[in-house]
Amino acid sequence: MIKVIIIFLSIFILYFPLKFLGTILLNIVGTPGSLIALKSTNKKQSKFIIGVILCLIAHSYIYFSIIIYLMNWARSHINPNGFSRYFIWIFCLILITGSMEAIYKTAKMEFEENNRNLTGSPKYLNPQIESLSILRSLVFIAFFIFLFFPSLTNPLWSWINNIGFII
Repeated sequence: MIKVIIIFLSIFILYFPLKFLGTILLNIVGTPGSLIALKSTNKKQSKFIIGVILCLIAHSYIYFSIIIYLMNWARSHINPNGFSRYFIWIFCLILITGSMEAIYKTAKMEFEENNRNLTGSPKYLNPQIESLSILRSLVFIAFFIFLFFPSLTNPLWSWINNIGFII
């Protein structure tokens, strides 16, 4: 029982670093898509669509890597036959989707704040915001795919299994 409480506390404590590091990492990997879609004013422009696709590929790869790492950590600390694993997986899902929502809201708020300061100029679109909007639903689906089919992580994310756990 003590081990379960420690796992719950660890998951709760991981929310803030995940939100902070996730924001920084997703900003960095989404930069090429943003540069391609620079000064897009319409969602139907080809450069905006290409920028969103590039951002979505980069964002999903990085955030799915974070999901897989967290799930590997949880698998290493729980009893596979115990009832407490269901509670731990629910907390992992809340951590992953909650931090994704927080990243999205922060990015959208910053973008709207920066757009509000530009008076008289056209309102440009940001492909990273659109990508994060799509990624919010993909994260929820990917969690269950990686939970029930962990072997699907091997072709693209096999390097994550070689990373040690901090806690």
